[in-house]
Amino acid sequence: VRPRELTVPVKIGGNSRAGWSTVPGTTGCEEGVRKLNQDSYFALAPFSGNSREIFVAVFDGHGAEGRKVSQFVRNTLPAEIIERYKTRKAERLAMKPSEGEKIEIYDAELRKAALKHAFIQAESRLRDTASGIDHQFSGTTGVGVWIVGQLAYAACTGDSRAIIGRKPVQALSPKSPRGWRSPPAILSVSMTCDQKPTRPDERKRVRAAGGRITRWKK
Repeated sequence: VRPRELTVPVKIGGNSRAGWSTVPGTTGCEEGVRKLNQDSYFALAPFSGNSREIFVAVFDGHGAEGRKVSQFVRNTLPAEIIERYKTRKAERLAMKPSEGEKIEIYDAELRKAALKHAFIQAESRLRDTASGIDHQFSGTTGVGVWIVGQLAYAACTGDSRAIIGRKPVQALSPKSPRGWRSPPAILSVSMTCDQKPTRPDERKRVRAAGGRITRWKK
């Protein structure tokens, strides 16, 4: 990412259009049914008042009220991140830094803490009756990337994934013992880890928190 090449401000928020879903037991678009697309997203730059920062995020709603849930979280998350980060940063600046403490390291910790706090707060606000959303059998995934200069902070919940494109370091890579091939122009590298109940550690975490894992049946 090269912030100097960005044309700011960028302030985008939206959701995907409806698509087609294949009827179970059939194949082909002609067999499909119209389905409400529950994805939402946003891209904001400059973020937190800094021209070197941009925040992008995607939310994949699910359940009867998934569209409302993903839109609610999309609208809630940015303000929560900014408020938490700026408040904690102001508190820290009012204190005398410890000897040898590196400000940039502490700033990174503030950003990570702000992301975690914002995700928790978004869920808390969603579960409040004031949201007006029936979330009992609905929800959303969420993945966001906060780019600060040459640094990137990623946070996620659910199985939406952030990836970064990297140029290969090596000029050539082995294809087989019989020859060589040029590597792809860009390699995709995962920045987040999908949270799925098929993962043993995730299944254990959910159950330890009192949750249930079951297939939804109408």
